[in-house]
Parts: sequence; structure tokens; C-alpha cells
Amino acid sequence: MGYLAMTELHHESSQQDGNSFATNLNEQLEHIKSREEMTERISSRFAPIQLDVLEPANLDATITSTPVSQMSIHHLSFGADTEMRLCDPEKFYTIHLPYAGSLTYQWEDSEVKSTPGCGFIISPGHKSKLLISGNCEQRVVKISKDLVESRINSMLEKAIPRPVEFEAVMNVDIEVVRSWWDAITYLETERKKKQSIYYNIDTVREFEKVLVIGLLSTQEHNYSEDLRARKQSIAPAHVRRAELFIQEFASEEINLDMVVEASQVRKRTLYDSFKRFRGISPMCYLRSVRLSKAREELMSTTNTKSVTEVALYWRFGHMGRFSMQYKKRFGELPSKTAKVL
Repeated sequence: MGYLAMTELHHESSQQDGNSFATNLNEQLEHIKSREEMTERISSRFAPIQLDVLEPANLDATITSTPVSQMSIHHLSFGADTEMRLCDPEKFYTIHLPYAGSLTYQWEDSEVKSTPGCGFIISPGHKSKLLISGNCEQRVVKISKDLVESRINSMLEKAIPRPVEFEAVMNVDIEVVRSWWDAITYLETERKKKQSIYYNIDTVREFEKVLVIGLLSTQEHNYSEDLRARKQSIAPAHVRRAELFIQEFASEEINLDMVVEASQVRKRTLYDSFKRFRGISPMCYLRSVRLSKAREELMSTTNTKSVTEVALYWRFGHMGRFSMQYKKRFGELPSKTAKVL
């Protein structure tokens, strides 16, 4: 079970006995057979939707909701193939991860197919459609836009001019991403207990901040470069030397030994420092830079190269692998990026 973080019964926390403890408002609704009722349930919790069920007679829906403070955690299943059209979630983000079956997220000209190893994020500003398989059981985390913006403003020490927009694809095979979901599981487990320190308002709000900081630090978004720039003064000089070398020669045929030489430290030292301060290896950083450069070129209004030419220029020799890596990173095929322009 598990769906789109649409529960509005989230953030309102009450106090008991004069202490800052929230009332347990966990909710579970099972065996919903009516499309109209399911539409109403979801719309009242999140935002207005349109719901179409391929075989209405098979509808057997379940929703469970665990409110926190400025977040809420939900599970949803339908029991039948379902199409859901969502209005623009102006005030929140939803993060979806199926643990059975699959669902497809479509917005504008882009599409992400989500399976138990790959989730996705819907950012404010996107009208979208979800194609949900009948056997899909998904968990959805809903996060207040205000909470995300307050954290990014604090991390950058300035007010951002426009909302945070995350890259849609969320790869759970990446260890730090899996760690983030483990933290969500822990919080949900604690909130379902009859007694827990996570009913204390101050405690739970601090934990929410940790989760959002973790999300902003691990999932690419339109302010990721700004965050990395702020960390540059913290990272050792040899990491910066390696990064500058990679950025300057990303279109050249470079290897790890060349990056190590540019860093002026031993290979193991460089690798350990990259993992500690950047969360990835030097060669993963090189691939990330090349993917970003390829996307910039494909999105340029002055670009006259084909997708193959762009890929080869940025040293992607295997087109199938390039397309797969590109789609995993940006949520669409490179051919679609080029076609839009």
C-alpha cells in the first residue's frame, strides 16, 4: 500500500496534559470500493484529482496516513489499474516509492517509470498524471514547501528567488538515498507507537529538519550547485584540484590516474575524500559533469548537433548506456530533451 502524500490531516498537532506532545492521528481506511469515495478521500487529503479506474469492479483501495508536523507519510493501493490526474501541488512536495508493482509519472513531455528500486519526486508547479498498476503498493512522503524553503534558505544563508525543483528520478540503489528512506521508515514506526519521543513537537520538528536537509543534500535540484559551492571551502584542496581538472577536461579522454595526478595526493586519499565530502567517487563525479554538460548542450537553442554527436563529444561511447544514464538522472531520454527545442 502506499500513495501520494496527500493527507491534510498532517500538521495540526495538539498538546496533552500541558506538554508539547502531539495526539496520535494515524488513520487507516481499507476496502474502499467506490471510485467517487476514493476520489473524495484523496482530494480531501491532498489536492483535487481526477481518478479513472480501468476495471471499477476490481477496485479495493486502502489508504493509511501517518501525520508528523510539516510532513506526513502515506501508503496507498488500489487493487485495479488506475489513472490519476493531479492538479498543481502548490504548497507541498510528494515523494513516491512503490514497494510492489509499478507506477508511471508523466508531466509535460517527460515520463518516469517507478519500481521498488526507483522513486520520484513531484515538485510544486507540475500538473501531472500517474498511471498506477493494479498490484502497486506505494509509500508517499508529503513535505511542506515552506519547510523545504526554510531549510534551503538556512543552508545557503540567503532567501532563494524561486522554489526548489528536484530532479524527478530518485534512485534508491544509491546508498545515501536508501539511508534517507530508512530514516523515513524509522520516523513512521515511532509515530505509530502509543508512546514515543517523536510525539514531542520540538523533537519531531528537529527530525523533520534533518530529513529535509538530507533530501536537499542527496537529491539533485536547481540549488545543488550553490550548495556545493558553499562546501568548497570545507573540502580539502586536493578535492578542489581534482574537480577543477575534471571540469576543465571533461570532454577529453581522461582517466582516474590523470585525476589523481592533478589532485597531488595518493589515489586512496582522493577516493576517501571524495566519498566523505562529495558522497561519490571521482569517476562518478566525472560522469555527472559530463551528463550535465551534455544536457546543457542539448537544451541550448543554438545547438545543431545530433544526440549521438553530443554524446560522443562528452565521451559517452555507448549510446544505449548514455540514454539509460541520462534518463535515470534527468527523467527523460536525451532525444526528448533535444526534441523539445
